[in-house]
Amino acid sequence: MLRKDPATTLPEPALEALRAAATAGATLLTVTDPTSPPVRSGAGVAEDDRMEQDTAVRASIGRVAADGSPAHPSDGSRPAALTALRERLAVAPVERGVGTAATALSPGRVRLEVPLRPDLVGADGTVNAAVLTTTADCAIGMSVHSSVPDSRGGPTVELRLDHVGPVGAGARTLIVDGSVVHSDTRTGAGRALLTDDTGALVAHAVGTMAVDPVREGVPALWATPVPPAAGEAFDPVGLAALAGADPDGDPAELRMTVRGSMSNLRGKVHGGVLMGFAHVAQDRFQAAHGVAVRRVSCTVDYLRPVPLDAGELVCRSEFVRRGRRFWTVRTTVSRSDGKPVALAAGTGVLLAP
Repeated sequence: MLRKDPATTLPEPALEALRAAATAGATLLTVTDPTSPPVRSGAGVAEDDRMEQDTAVRASIGRVAADGSPAHPSDGSRPAALTALRERLAVAPVERGVGTAATALSPGRVRLEVPLRPDLVGADGTVNAAVLTTTADCAIGMSVHSSVPDSRGGPTVELRLDHVGPVGAGARTLIVDGSVVHSDTRTGAGRALLTDDTGALVAHAVGTMAVDPVREGVPALWATPVPPAAGEAFDPVGLAALAGADPDGDPAELRMTVRGSMSNLRGKVHGGVLMGFAHVAQDRFQAAHGVAVRRVSCTVDYLRPVPLDAGELVCRSEFVRRGRRFWTVRTTVSRSDGKPVALAAGTGVLLAP
């Protein structure tokens, strides 16, 4: 049962969302190590409590498995698995550019945190779309694969992000709690709750991941060597700036050059980057029609992986609903040869007639 902490500042609608998530089995308590205190949800946690939690997490990271090797979260060496995850995120171009860090990990549950730099938050308190999409994708993926022993990882099949609202005044950290809903040896489904350190609910995501089966001679996800950090880091602000590119061009079309900084840990374009690209294309398309629209949701079906040598990606957008209150835009993301790689549908509510 979810109890309201006296220190909680979370508004009632957000509490209702958390209650629903708890009923469905979402992560509200994530323990990084049996000897460490639980890491509670960031919603409404007092600053002193947060400092104690961060200290506990860092202390647990300092302890490693007896043989010093990374381990799966379910094998009793969770601090080692958390350390392995942190090392991977530290060298991953996208997570490195966003500033994503793992602070808790257990089977089927993960917590990520991102410093809310001024350039990642708009004047109205909205968080950069690519920050939301990449962290949601990462959290759901890690929660699914940490629940499957010997998982070799796997690509995102589909991802939906529901935008709830802006960050709270004075927010400094985006907190992303991922939890698995179901997983087996082929697929897994998970959710992510995105809040900030003031208690504001920012977004909610659900997604489906493919689970690559274990093959002889191929190491599991948690045992693969960590590659050295190389090349430029992903720039979420630069992706958002594409909305203003070619102002005299066709607003229904947006192009993006694929760069190595967009890579995930599998050497393909990050699913969250593709979603962020579609998000920007839809915002640009709607803005060209002279009406203010607030984003409600975005859903992406991933059709095929995008290699880093793909060259250029093209978004083509069209209305599928243009009502008096809601607009829905469908966007096809294709390679330069015309082969589609993702289909996105975004819904927004009109703020003015």
